[in-house]
Amino acid sequence: MHNQEVCGAVERQITAWGPEGFVTESRELVEEVRCGITVNGVHQGVFTCSPWDLEDAVTGWLWFRGLIHSGDEITRMEREGATFHVATRSVSQPCCEAAEACRLTPEEVIALSNGLEEGSRLFRRTGGVHTAALAKDGQFLIRREDVSRHAAVDKALGACLRQQIPSRGTVLVFSGRVAGEIAQKAADMGCAAIIARSAPTDYACAIAKQAGITLIGFARDDRFNIYTCPQRVTG
Repeated sequence: MHNQEVCGAVERQITAWGPEGFVTESRELVEEVRCGITVNGVHQGVFTCSPWDLEDAVTGWLWFRGLIHSGDEITRMEREGATFHVATRSVSQPCCEAAEACRLTPEEVIALSNGLEEGSRLFRRTGGVHTAALAKDGQFLIRREDVSRHAAVDKALGACLRQQIPSRGTVLVFSGRVAGEIAQKAADMGCAAIIARSAPTDYACAIAKQAGITLIGFARDDRFNIYTCPQRVTG
């Protein structure tokens, strides 16, 4: 498994324009790979992500597509080149998860949002990754990074599944904008709230409202906007 702080970026020569005119410089770019997945010998698809925490990415990818319902359903995971071969056992269907009651103070919202970016050295080096974290009671449980915002969430959930950390009732803390698909992933995980440093879409707000999720956007410095279910933020 790659360490994102060591292997997360590659050097590339670029041409930059500035006050001095055109200048040739060396810049760091985030790595991205393409992986295939088979489950019990059947090809299930291909996804792209950054080349670290790949087992978490595969686990989250499988869960969001309904191919597994818990981390312990995976009995074997092997990598052959650019393909992951996964073996699973059959289990009963899980019960539906729903957002549970929780409370956030404004100070917790700001602390979680600011802490998300402060903890990402790779973002400060390259500006090229998204970060997704799951938090509860004001503390980060899991934090994962990827060039893809979807893969970042997949990795965060995959890590929870593999470490047997329940995602229900957690807060998804997210570095990017919240589109409908991200809000739906949070709803599927049973998250109680989303805290994002950027904007949500109208469709994301509709999904969050229907799922009973508190959706917070533009959480930066000492400000934020609450788009749905504001009753969870108190104090």
